[in-house]
Amino acid sequence: MKRKDILTKNLFKKERIDEIDLLRGFPIFLVVLYHFCWSFVSLIYLFSNSQEMLFQYRNLNDFVNFLNQDILGSDLIHTLLVPIFSGMFIFVCGISSIFTRSNTRRALLLWSGALLITVCTMAATYISKEDCYIDFGVLHLMAFSVSIYAVLELLFKKLFKRKVPIQVCLIIAFGIFFFSIIVYSGYNPFTGKNFTPWGTVFLDNKPMPIDRYVQNPSAFFLEALGKYGGWTDWWSIFPYTGVFFAGVSLGKYLYEEKRKSIMPWLDKI
Repeated sequence: MKRKDILTKNLFKKERIDEIDLLRGFPIFLVVLYHFCWSFVSLIYLFSNSQEMLFQYRNLNDFVNFLNQDILGSDLIHTLLVPIFSGMFIFVCGISSIFTRSNTRRALLLWSGALLITVCTMAATYISKEDCYIDFGVLHLMAFSVSIYAVLELLFKKLFKRKVPIQVCLIIAFGIFFFSIIVYSGYNPFTGKNFTPWGTVFLDNKPMPIDRYVQNPSAFFLEALGKYGGWTDWWSIFPYTGVFFAGVSLGKYLYEEKRKSIMPWLDKI
């Protein structure tokens, strides 16, 4: 390779943080796998002869039952694995905020995608009469979290002429976690008294989404905060915005100064 080609290659080579790509890629793979299971099961029943197909092909029937019961219907997956791996995705989103040139632009892009998902899933709910509606999913949560961090960046830049300190991000993260523990446990550590915990009420789309908000205009905000829960891709501000700011804190600690991989050996794998 000529020296000119080497210089050109190095000039346009984009530095990647391999461990962040790995952390991001793993939950994305699991999300794709999970949604493949959901789509496979759902699409089967769109065929008018689905019951005949399942009866005729026993292996297909066994596979669909396996997906329904052991994957989509597993309490272990829904209560443990899904929060862990989705939380990892939110955590990496926080780390990635350190490398973004404009978190304001990033937040606007995320809000645009979130709004598109809301509109499309609302239309799908009305058309199919099935619960497809997403009004505060993982993209909405990331858009909200990035927006809060973008506002903090602007405030510290204008008022103090500096970047957001890691201490501020840690205080926000632990504050959200602490508040979440209190409201969901029903125990006030300051008074030592118990109170009625903030038990999440899961909503369905009967009546349909628009009718639900007409009847209860605060439903969206209560769902975003975690008082109400959705059945489809629902991620509340409490506690998951705390996960985002925990990621921001780690990103600041590891990457804000040098912006280089702490595991350069991953590039050779």
